[in-house]
Amino acid sequence: MIKPMDGRTRAEAAHKFFGTMGATFVLAGAAGLPMFSMVMGLMGAAWNELKDDDWPEDMKSMDFEAWWTTVGLAEWLGPAKIGGVPLSDIVVHGLANTLTGLDVSSRTGLNNLFTRDSKEYKTVRESLTAKMLEHAGPSANMVLSVADGVDAAMQGDYTKAVKRWSPAGFRNFVNAHELATEGAKDNKGTEIMSKDAFSTGMLIGQSIGFRPETLANVQYATFKVLGAQQKIMNEHNLTIDKLDRAFRNGNDKMFEATLDDIDKFNKKYPQNAILSDEIMNSLEKREEQRATSNRGVIPTEKNMFLDEVLQRSREAATEAERKNKRP
Repeated sequence: MIKPMDGRTRAEAAHKFFGTMGATFVLAGAAGLPMFSMVMGLMGAAWNELKDDDWPEDMKSMDFEAWWTTVGLAEWLGPAKIGGVPLSDIVVHGLANTLTGLDVSSRTGLNNLFTRDSKEYKTVRESLTAKMLEHAGPSANMVLSVADGVDAAMQGDYTKAVKRWSPAGFRNFVNAHELATEGAKDNKGTEIMSKDAFSTGMLIGQSIGFRPETLANVQYATFKVLGAQQKIMNEHNLTIDKLDRAFRNGNDKMFEATLDDIDKFNKKYPQNAILSDEIMNSLEKREEQRATSNRGVIPTEKNMFLDEVLQRSREAATEAERKNKRP
């Protein structure tokens, strides 16, 4: 569409580009447009820079996109509805979702062309591993699906195992049958939506690969909230770990700095505040574990029958310490 291409080429490119953008907006809504998540991320970063540090954290500052698509736009557009559907839902997810009751948006959108929305992991290593697997191609993911199926079969969940081992087309039929007979459940068996919530049209849509829109919205909100909870827990655990490291190393400066970090954490997340009792209990428990550890293994009644494997290596280590002890 840009120079120095000739006019005919530019016109054809512009026609295809804007036609694609228009069709994407109708089918997938604003959330399906290219770089939508990037724009929301920039807005979230701007919000975090402008807000006062003493303000408690909320979904707006933790995941601006999730807040905007579920709460923010609905507040700004008010109670306006078209055909009984909130206008905000039509803007975000497109007309196709409204007309069909199926999650067409996530299947036709161009937002996540290069990356997918991944879950919040406990460590940087886990996050990086997930990203690498995401770009490793279908072969790596197929191997992981087989492994997941084996785990499910070992636990007696043969339906899940079959879904992991089967091609996508067959999985869609299995998912539709589950929605019709059991409703929607999470991995732990908790009911998300009962079977009465799904019409025949929704089940037909699921059988060809389109989830019911209501189920997709419930799962999306759940995914985002669980991710936010994990993010808070990660920061909580990291702060406690830093405090314990400063304590066992006798680093008073680091210890005081970490206490300041705890004060900041408590202001950000008052509902998840790290209280003094929790700090003392955590430090005492970790110190007790270090004191009772037999060179890396904490002896308990449940593992004492394995103790014979440890004896020779521990005795050798003790002898080495005796012989090589420096004056």
